[in-house]
Amino acid sequence: MILKRFLFLFFLVFFLLPPTDARALNNLLAITPASSQRQVGDLFALEIKISAGEKILGADLDIFYDQNVLSFQKITPADFFVNPQILTEKTDPKRGLVSYSIFSYPTRQDTGTVAVLTFKAIKETTESAKISFGPETVLSTVGEKLVQFETKPALMEIKKKTDFIPTQTQAVITPAFSSPTPSPAGQVSPTPAPTSPMAKFFAVILLVVGVIVLIIALVIL
Repeated sequence: MILKRFLFLFFLVFFLLPPTDARALNNLLAITPASSQRQVGDLFALEIKISAGEKILGADLDIFYDQNVLSFQKITPADFFVNPQILTEKTDPKRGLVSYSIFSYPTRQDTGTVAVLTFKAIKETTESAKISFGPETVLSTVGEKLVQFETKPALMEIKKKTDFIPTQTQAVITPAFSSPTPSPAGQVSPTPAPTSPMAKFFAVILLVVGVIVLIIALVIL
């Protein structure tokens, strides 16, 4: 009888409860397009996309870029925050860093674009240049509480001035939460975010352990 209760609690705790990192998968920041090709002298825009599974009040963004091949022009707020307020907007061309703090109330739990970056291509690349989020980037909610999130960078390839047609690959932000309202006609509904490799690993380990415990229990009984 005691063994049966133990088995019941084991499966309840390890198989029915969500993984501990589920909240981290609910929030995503990505620079889009994920990869693109430009010519020297081109002005182009990159969007900072967000998929927020929690109510987001503000964002402190540190964006690093290769200052040897890119020249930062400006950053402008987009549609995610309602009546956005800008707290910080500064650049460090020597480091290739853009620091940008933005917030708005009420909070928002949705997908959208936080801001738009504009760059100028100034030099041909020998390998893809990365535009990515720095370690000081944070997302916050009410009470200045920080939320966990994942990030995705963008890769930029710059060619000499020719007649080629720029190509780009748009990054797909997969919302990790269900939208409370139906998608408009003609638009694709958001799909759940993929489970992280670490979560899959622990799920497999727990499943194997659970099966072994169950077999031992059946043999004993």
